[in-house]
Amino acid sequence: MISRKSTYRLVLWAALIIGGAILLFGAVRLLGFSFDPFGWTKGKADAFESTDLARDLEGEGQAEQAIRTDTYHHSVVTIQSDAATRAAEARSLPDAETPLDPTRFDRLRSADLSVCRSAESVCPAPDPAPGG
Repeated sequence: MISRKSTYRLVLWAALIIGGAILLFGAVRLLGFSFDPFGWTKGKADAFESTDLARDLEGEGQAEQAIRTDTYHHSVVTIQSDAATRAAEARSLPDAETPLDPTRFDRLRSADLSVCRSAESVCPAPDPAPGG
């Protein structure tokens, strides 16, 4: 049978070996070496890198979309103000109150409607009927 003294000695040696291994592992880590046999650190780094890349691409896409939206709205506002100016000029002409020939009126109206159908956001809301 094993004596108490040899049991303590065995436990002490085991503790010293484990403690020495921990100290050695810590010293090696402090020197910049790493031990990653399963590649967990690389997998985490790849996941973070792909997430960062996705966020960067998403931010770039949102910035480009904002620029396109601003450009579109600027175009719409410019076209609407130009159309309003031209309509005001047409109403102030000396023959503005002269009635048009019904065939000419229908032809002009159909041309206007075809333009409005092709770009609905460009056409302003129709003016209410005069006097009504």
